[in-house]
Amino acid sequence: SVEIALKANGTIVDKVELNKDNEWKHTFTNLDKKLNGEIITYTIEEINDFAFEASNEEISGISVNSN
Repeated sequence: SVEIALKANGTIVDKVELNKDNEWKHTFTNLDKKLNGEIITYTIEEINDFAFEASNEEISGISVNSN
């Protein structure tokens, strides 16, 4: 398994564990678009040593695909 963190403007706002049981997938939903009138930049950071690729095609969710 691998643990990943969702960051909003560099601050961790959520953590999830990806594993075989959830098919190495998770969708973050209900993400705010702005904070104090400024657009939020979301990033994904691995907590374990594992390579993955994240795409933020929709502000409503982020998809993580393992390599």
